Amino acid sequence: MLASSGAQTEKSIIYNNLRAYAITNSNTVTATGDANTNYSIVCVRYKPGEITGLYNPQDFGRGAFFDIKKLNGGTLYDIGSGQLGYGMRIRSNIGVQLANENYVSALVNIDFVNKAAGFTAEKVDEIITNARGLDGRGLLIMHPNVYGYMKKFKADKLQVFPDTKNIGRSFSFWDGTRIMLSYNFLQGSEANV
Repeated sequence: MLASSGAQTEKSIIYNNLRAYAITNSNTVTATGDANTNYSIVCVRYKPGEITGLYNPQDFGRGAFFDIKKLNGGTLYDIGSGQLGYGMRIRSNIGVQLANENYVSALVNIDFVNKAAGFTAEKVDEIITNARGLDGRGLLIMHPNVYGYMKKFKADKLQVFPDTKNIGRSFSFWDGTRIMLSYNFLQGSEANV
């Protein structure tokens, strides 16, 4: 249950905070997908007092991400319609401060099935520039499928040495900007922006 709560929290931060903030402030670049079968990449530059995570220091001061309290003192009780069970209340106070529209951008309408030509390395560069992330302070957040597709951008730069038994196509940075993968993005089903 807690893992599911964490996943839902991350999905909410991605879609209801970061991506929505980029869209609201017209800080987006489109990859031209138009079939409502899209992905996104969010680029964010965290800066204290402007773009940062928020939390309840009372909860974290106790070393807890969630404040959990047993209902009915932890004993069996009627949870409804004569059904007996145990219950608990789970609470967490976290959020995101969004106070600089220049530090959050998004590449939207990525459809590498129907409109692959619209998804280019230059557009990834553009959202990093738009989020002021060129100094290595940016973070690209994306679904693993988008990351997998981006490996084609590295293919012509791939180097294989005779003693290598592994062809490494992975990368952790895009020109100095860190990459974070999240399964909490929708999988190719975002509506057109």
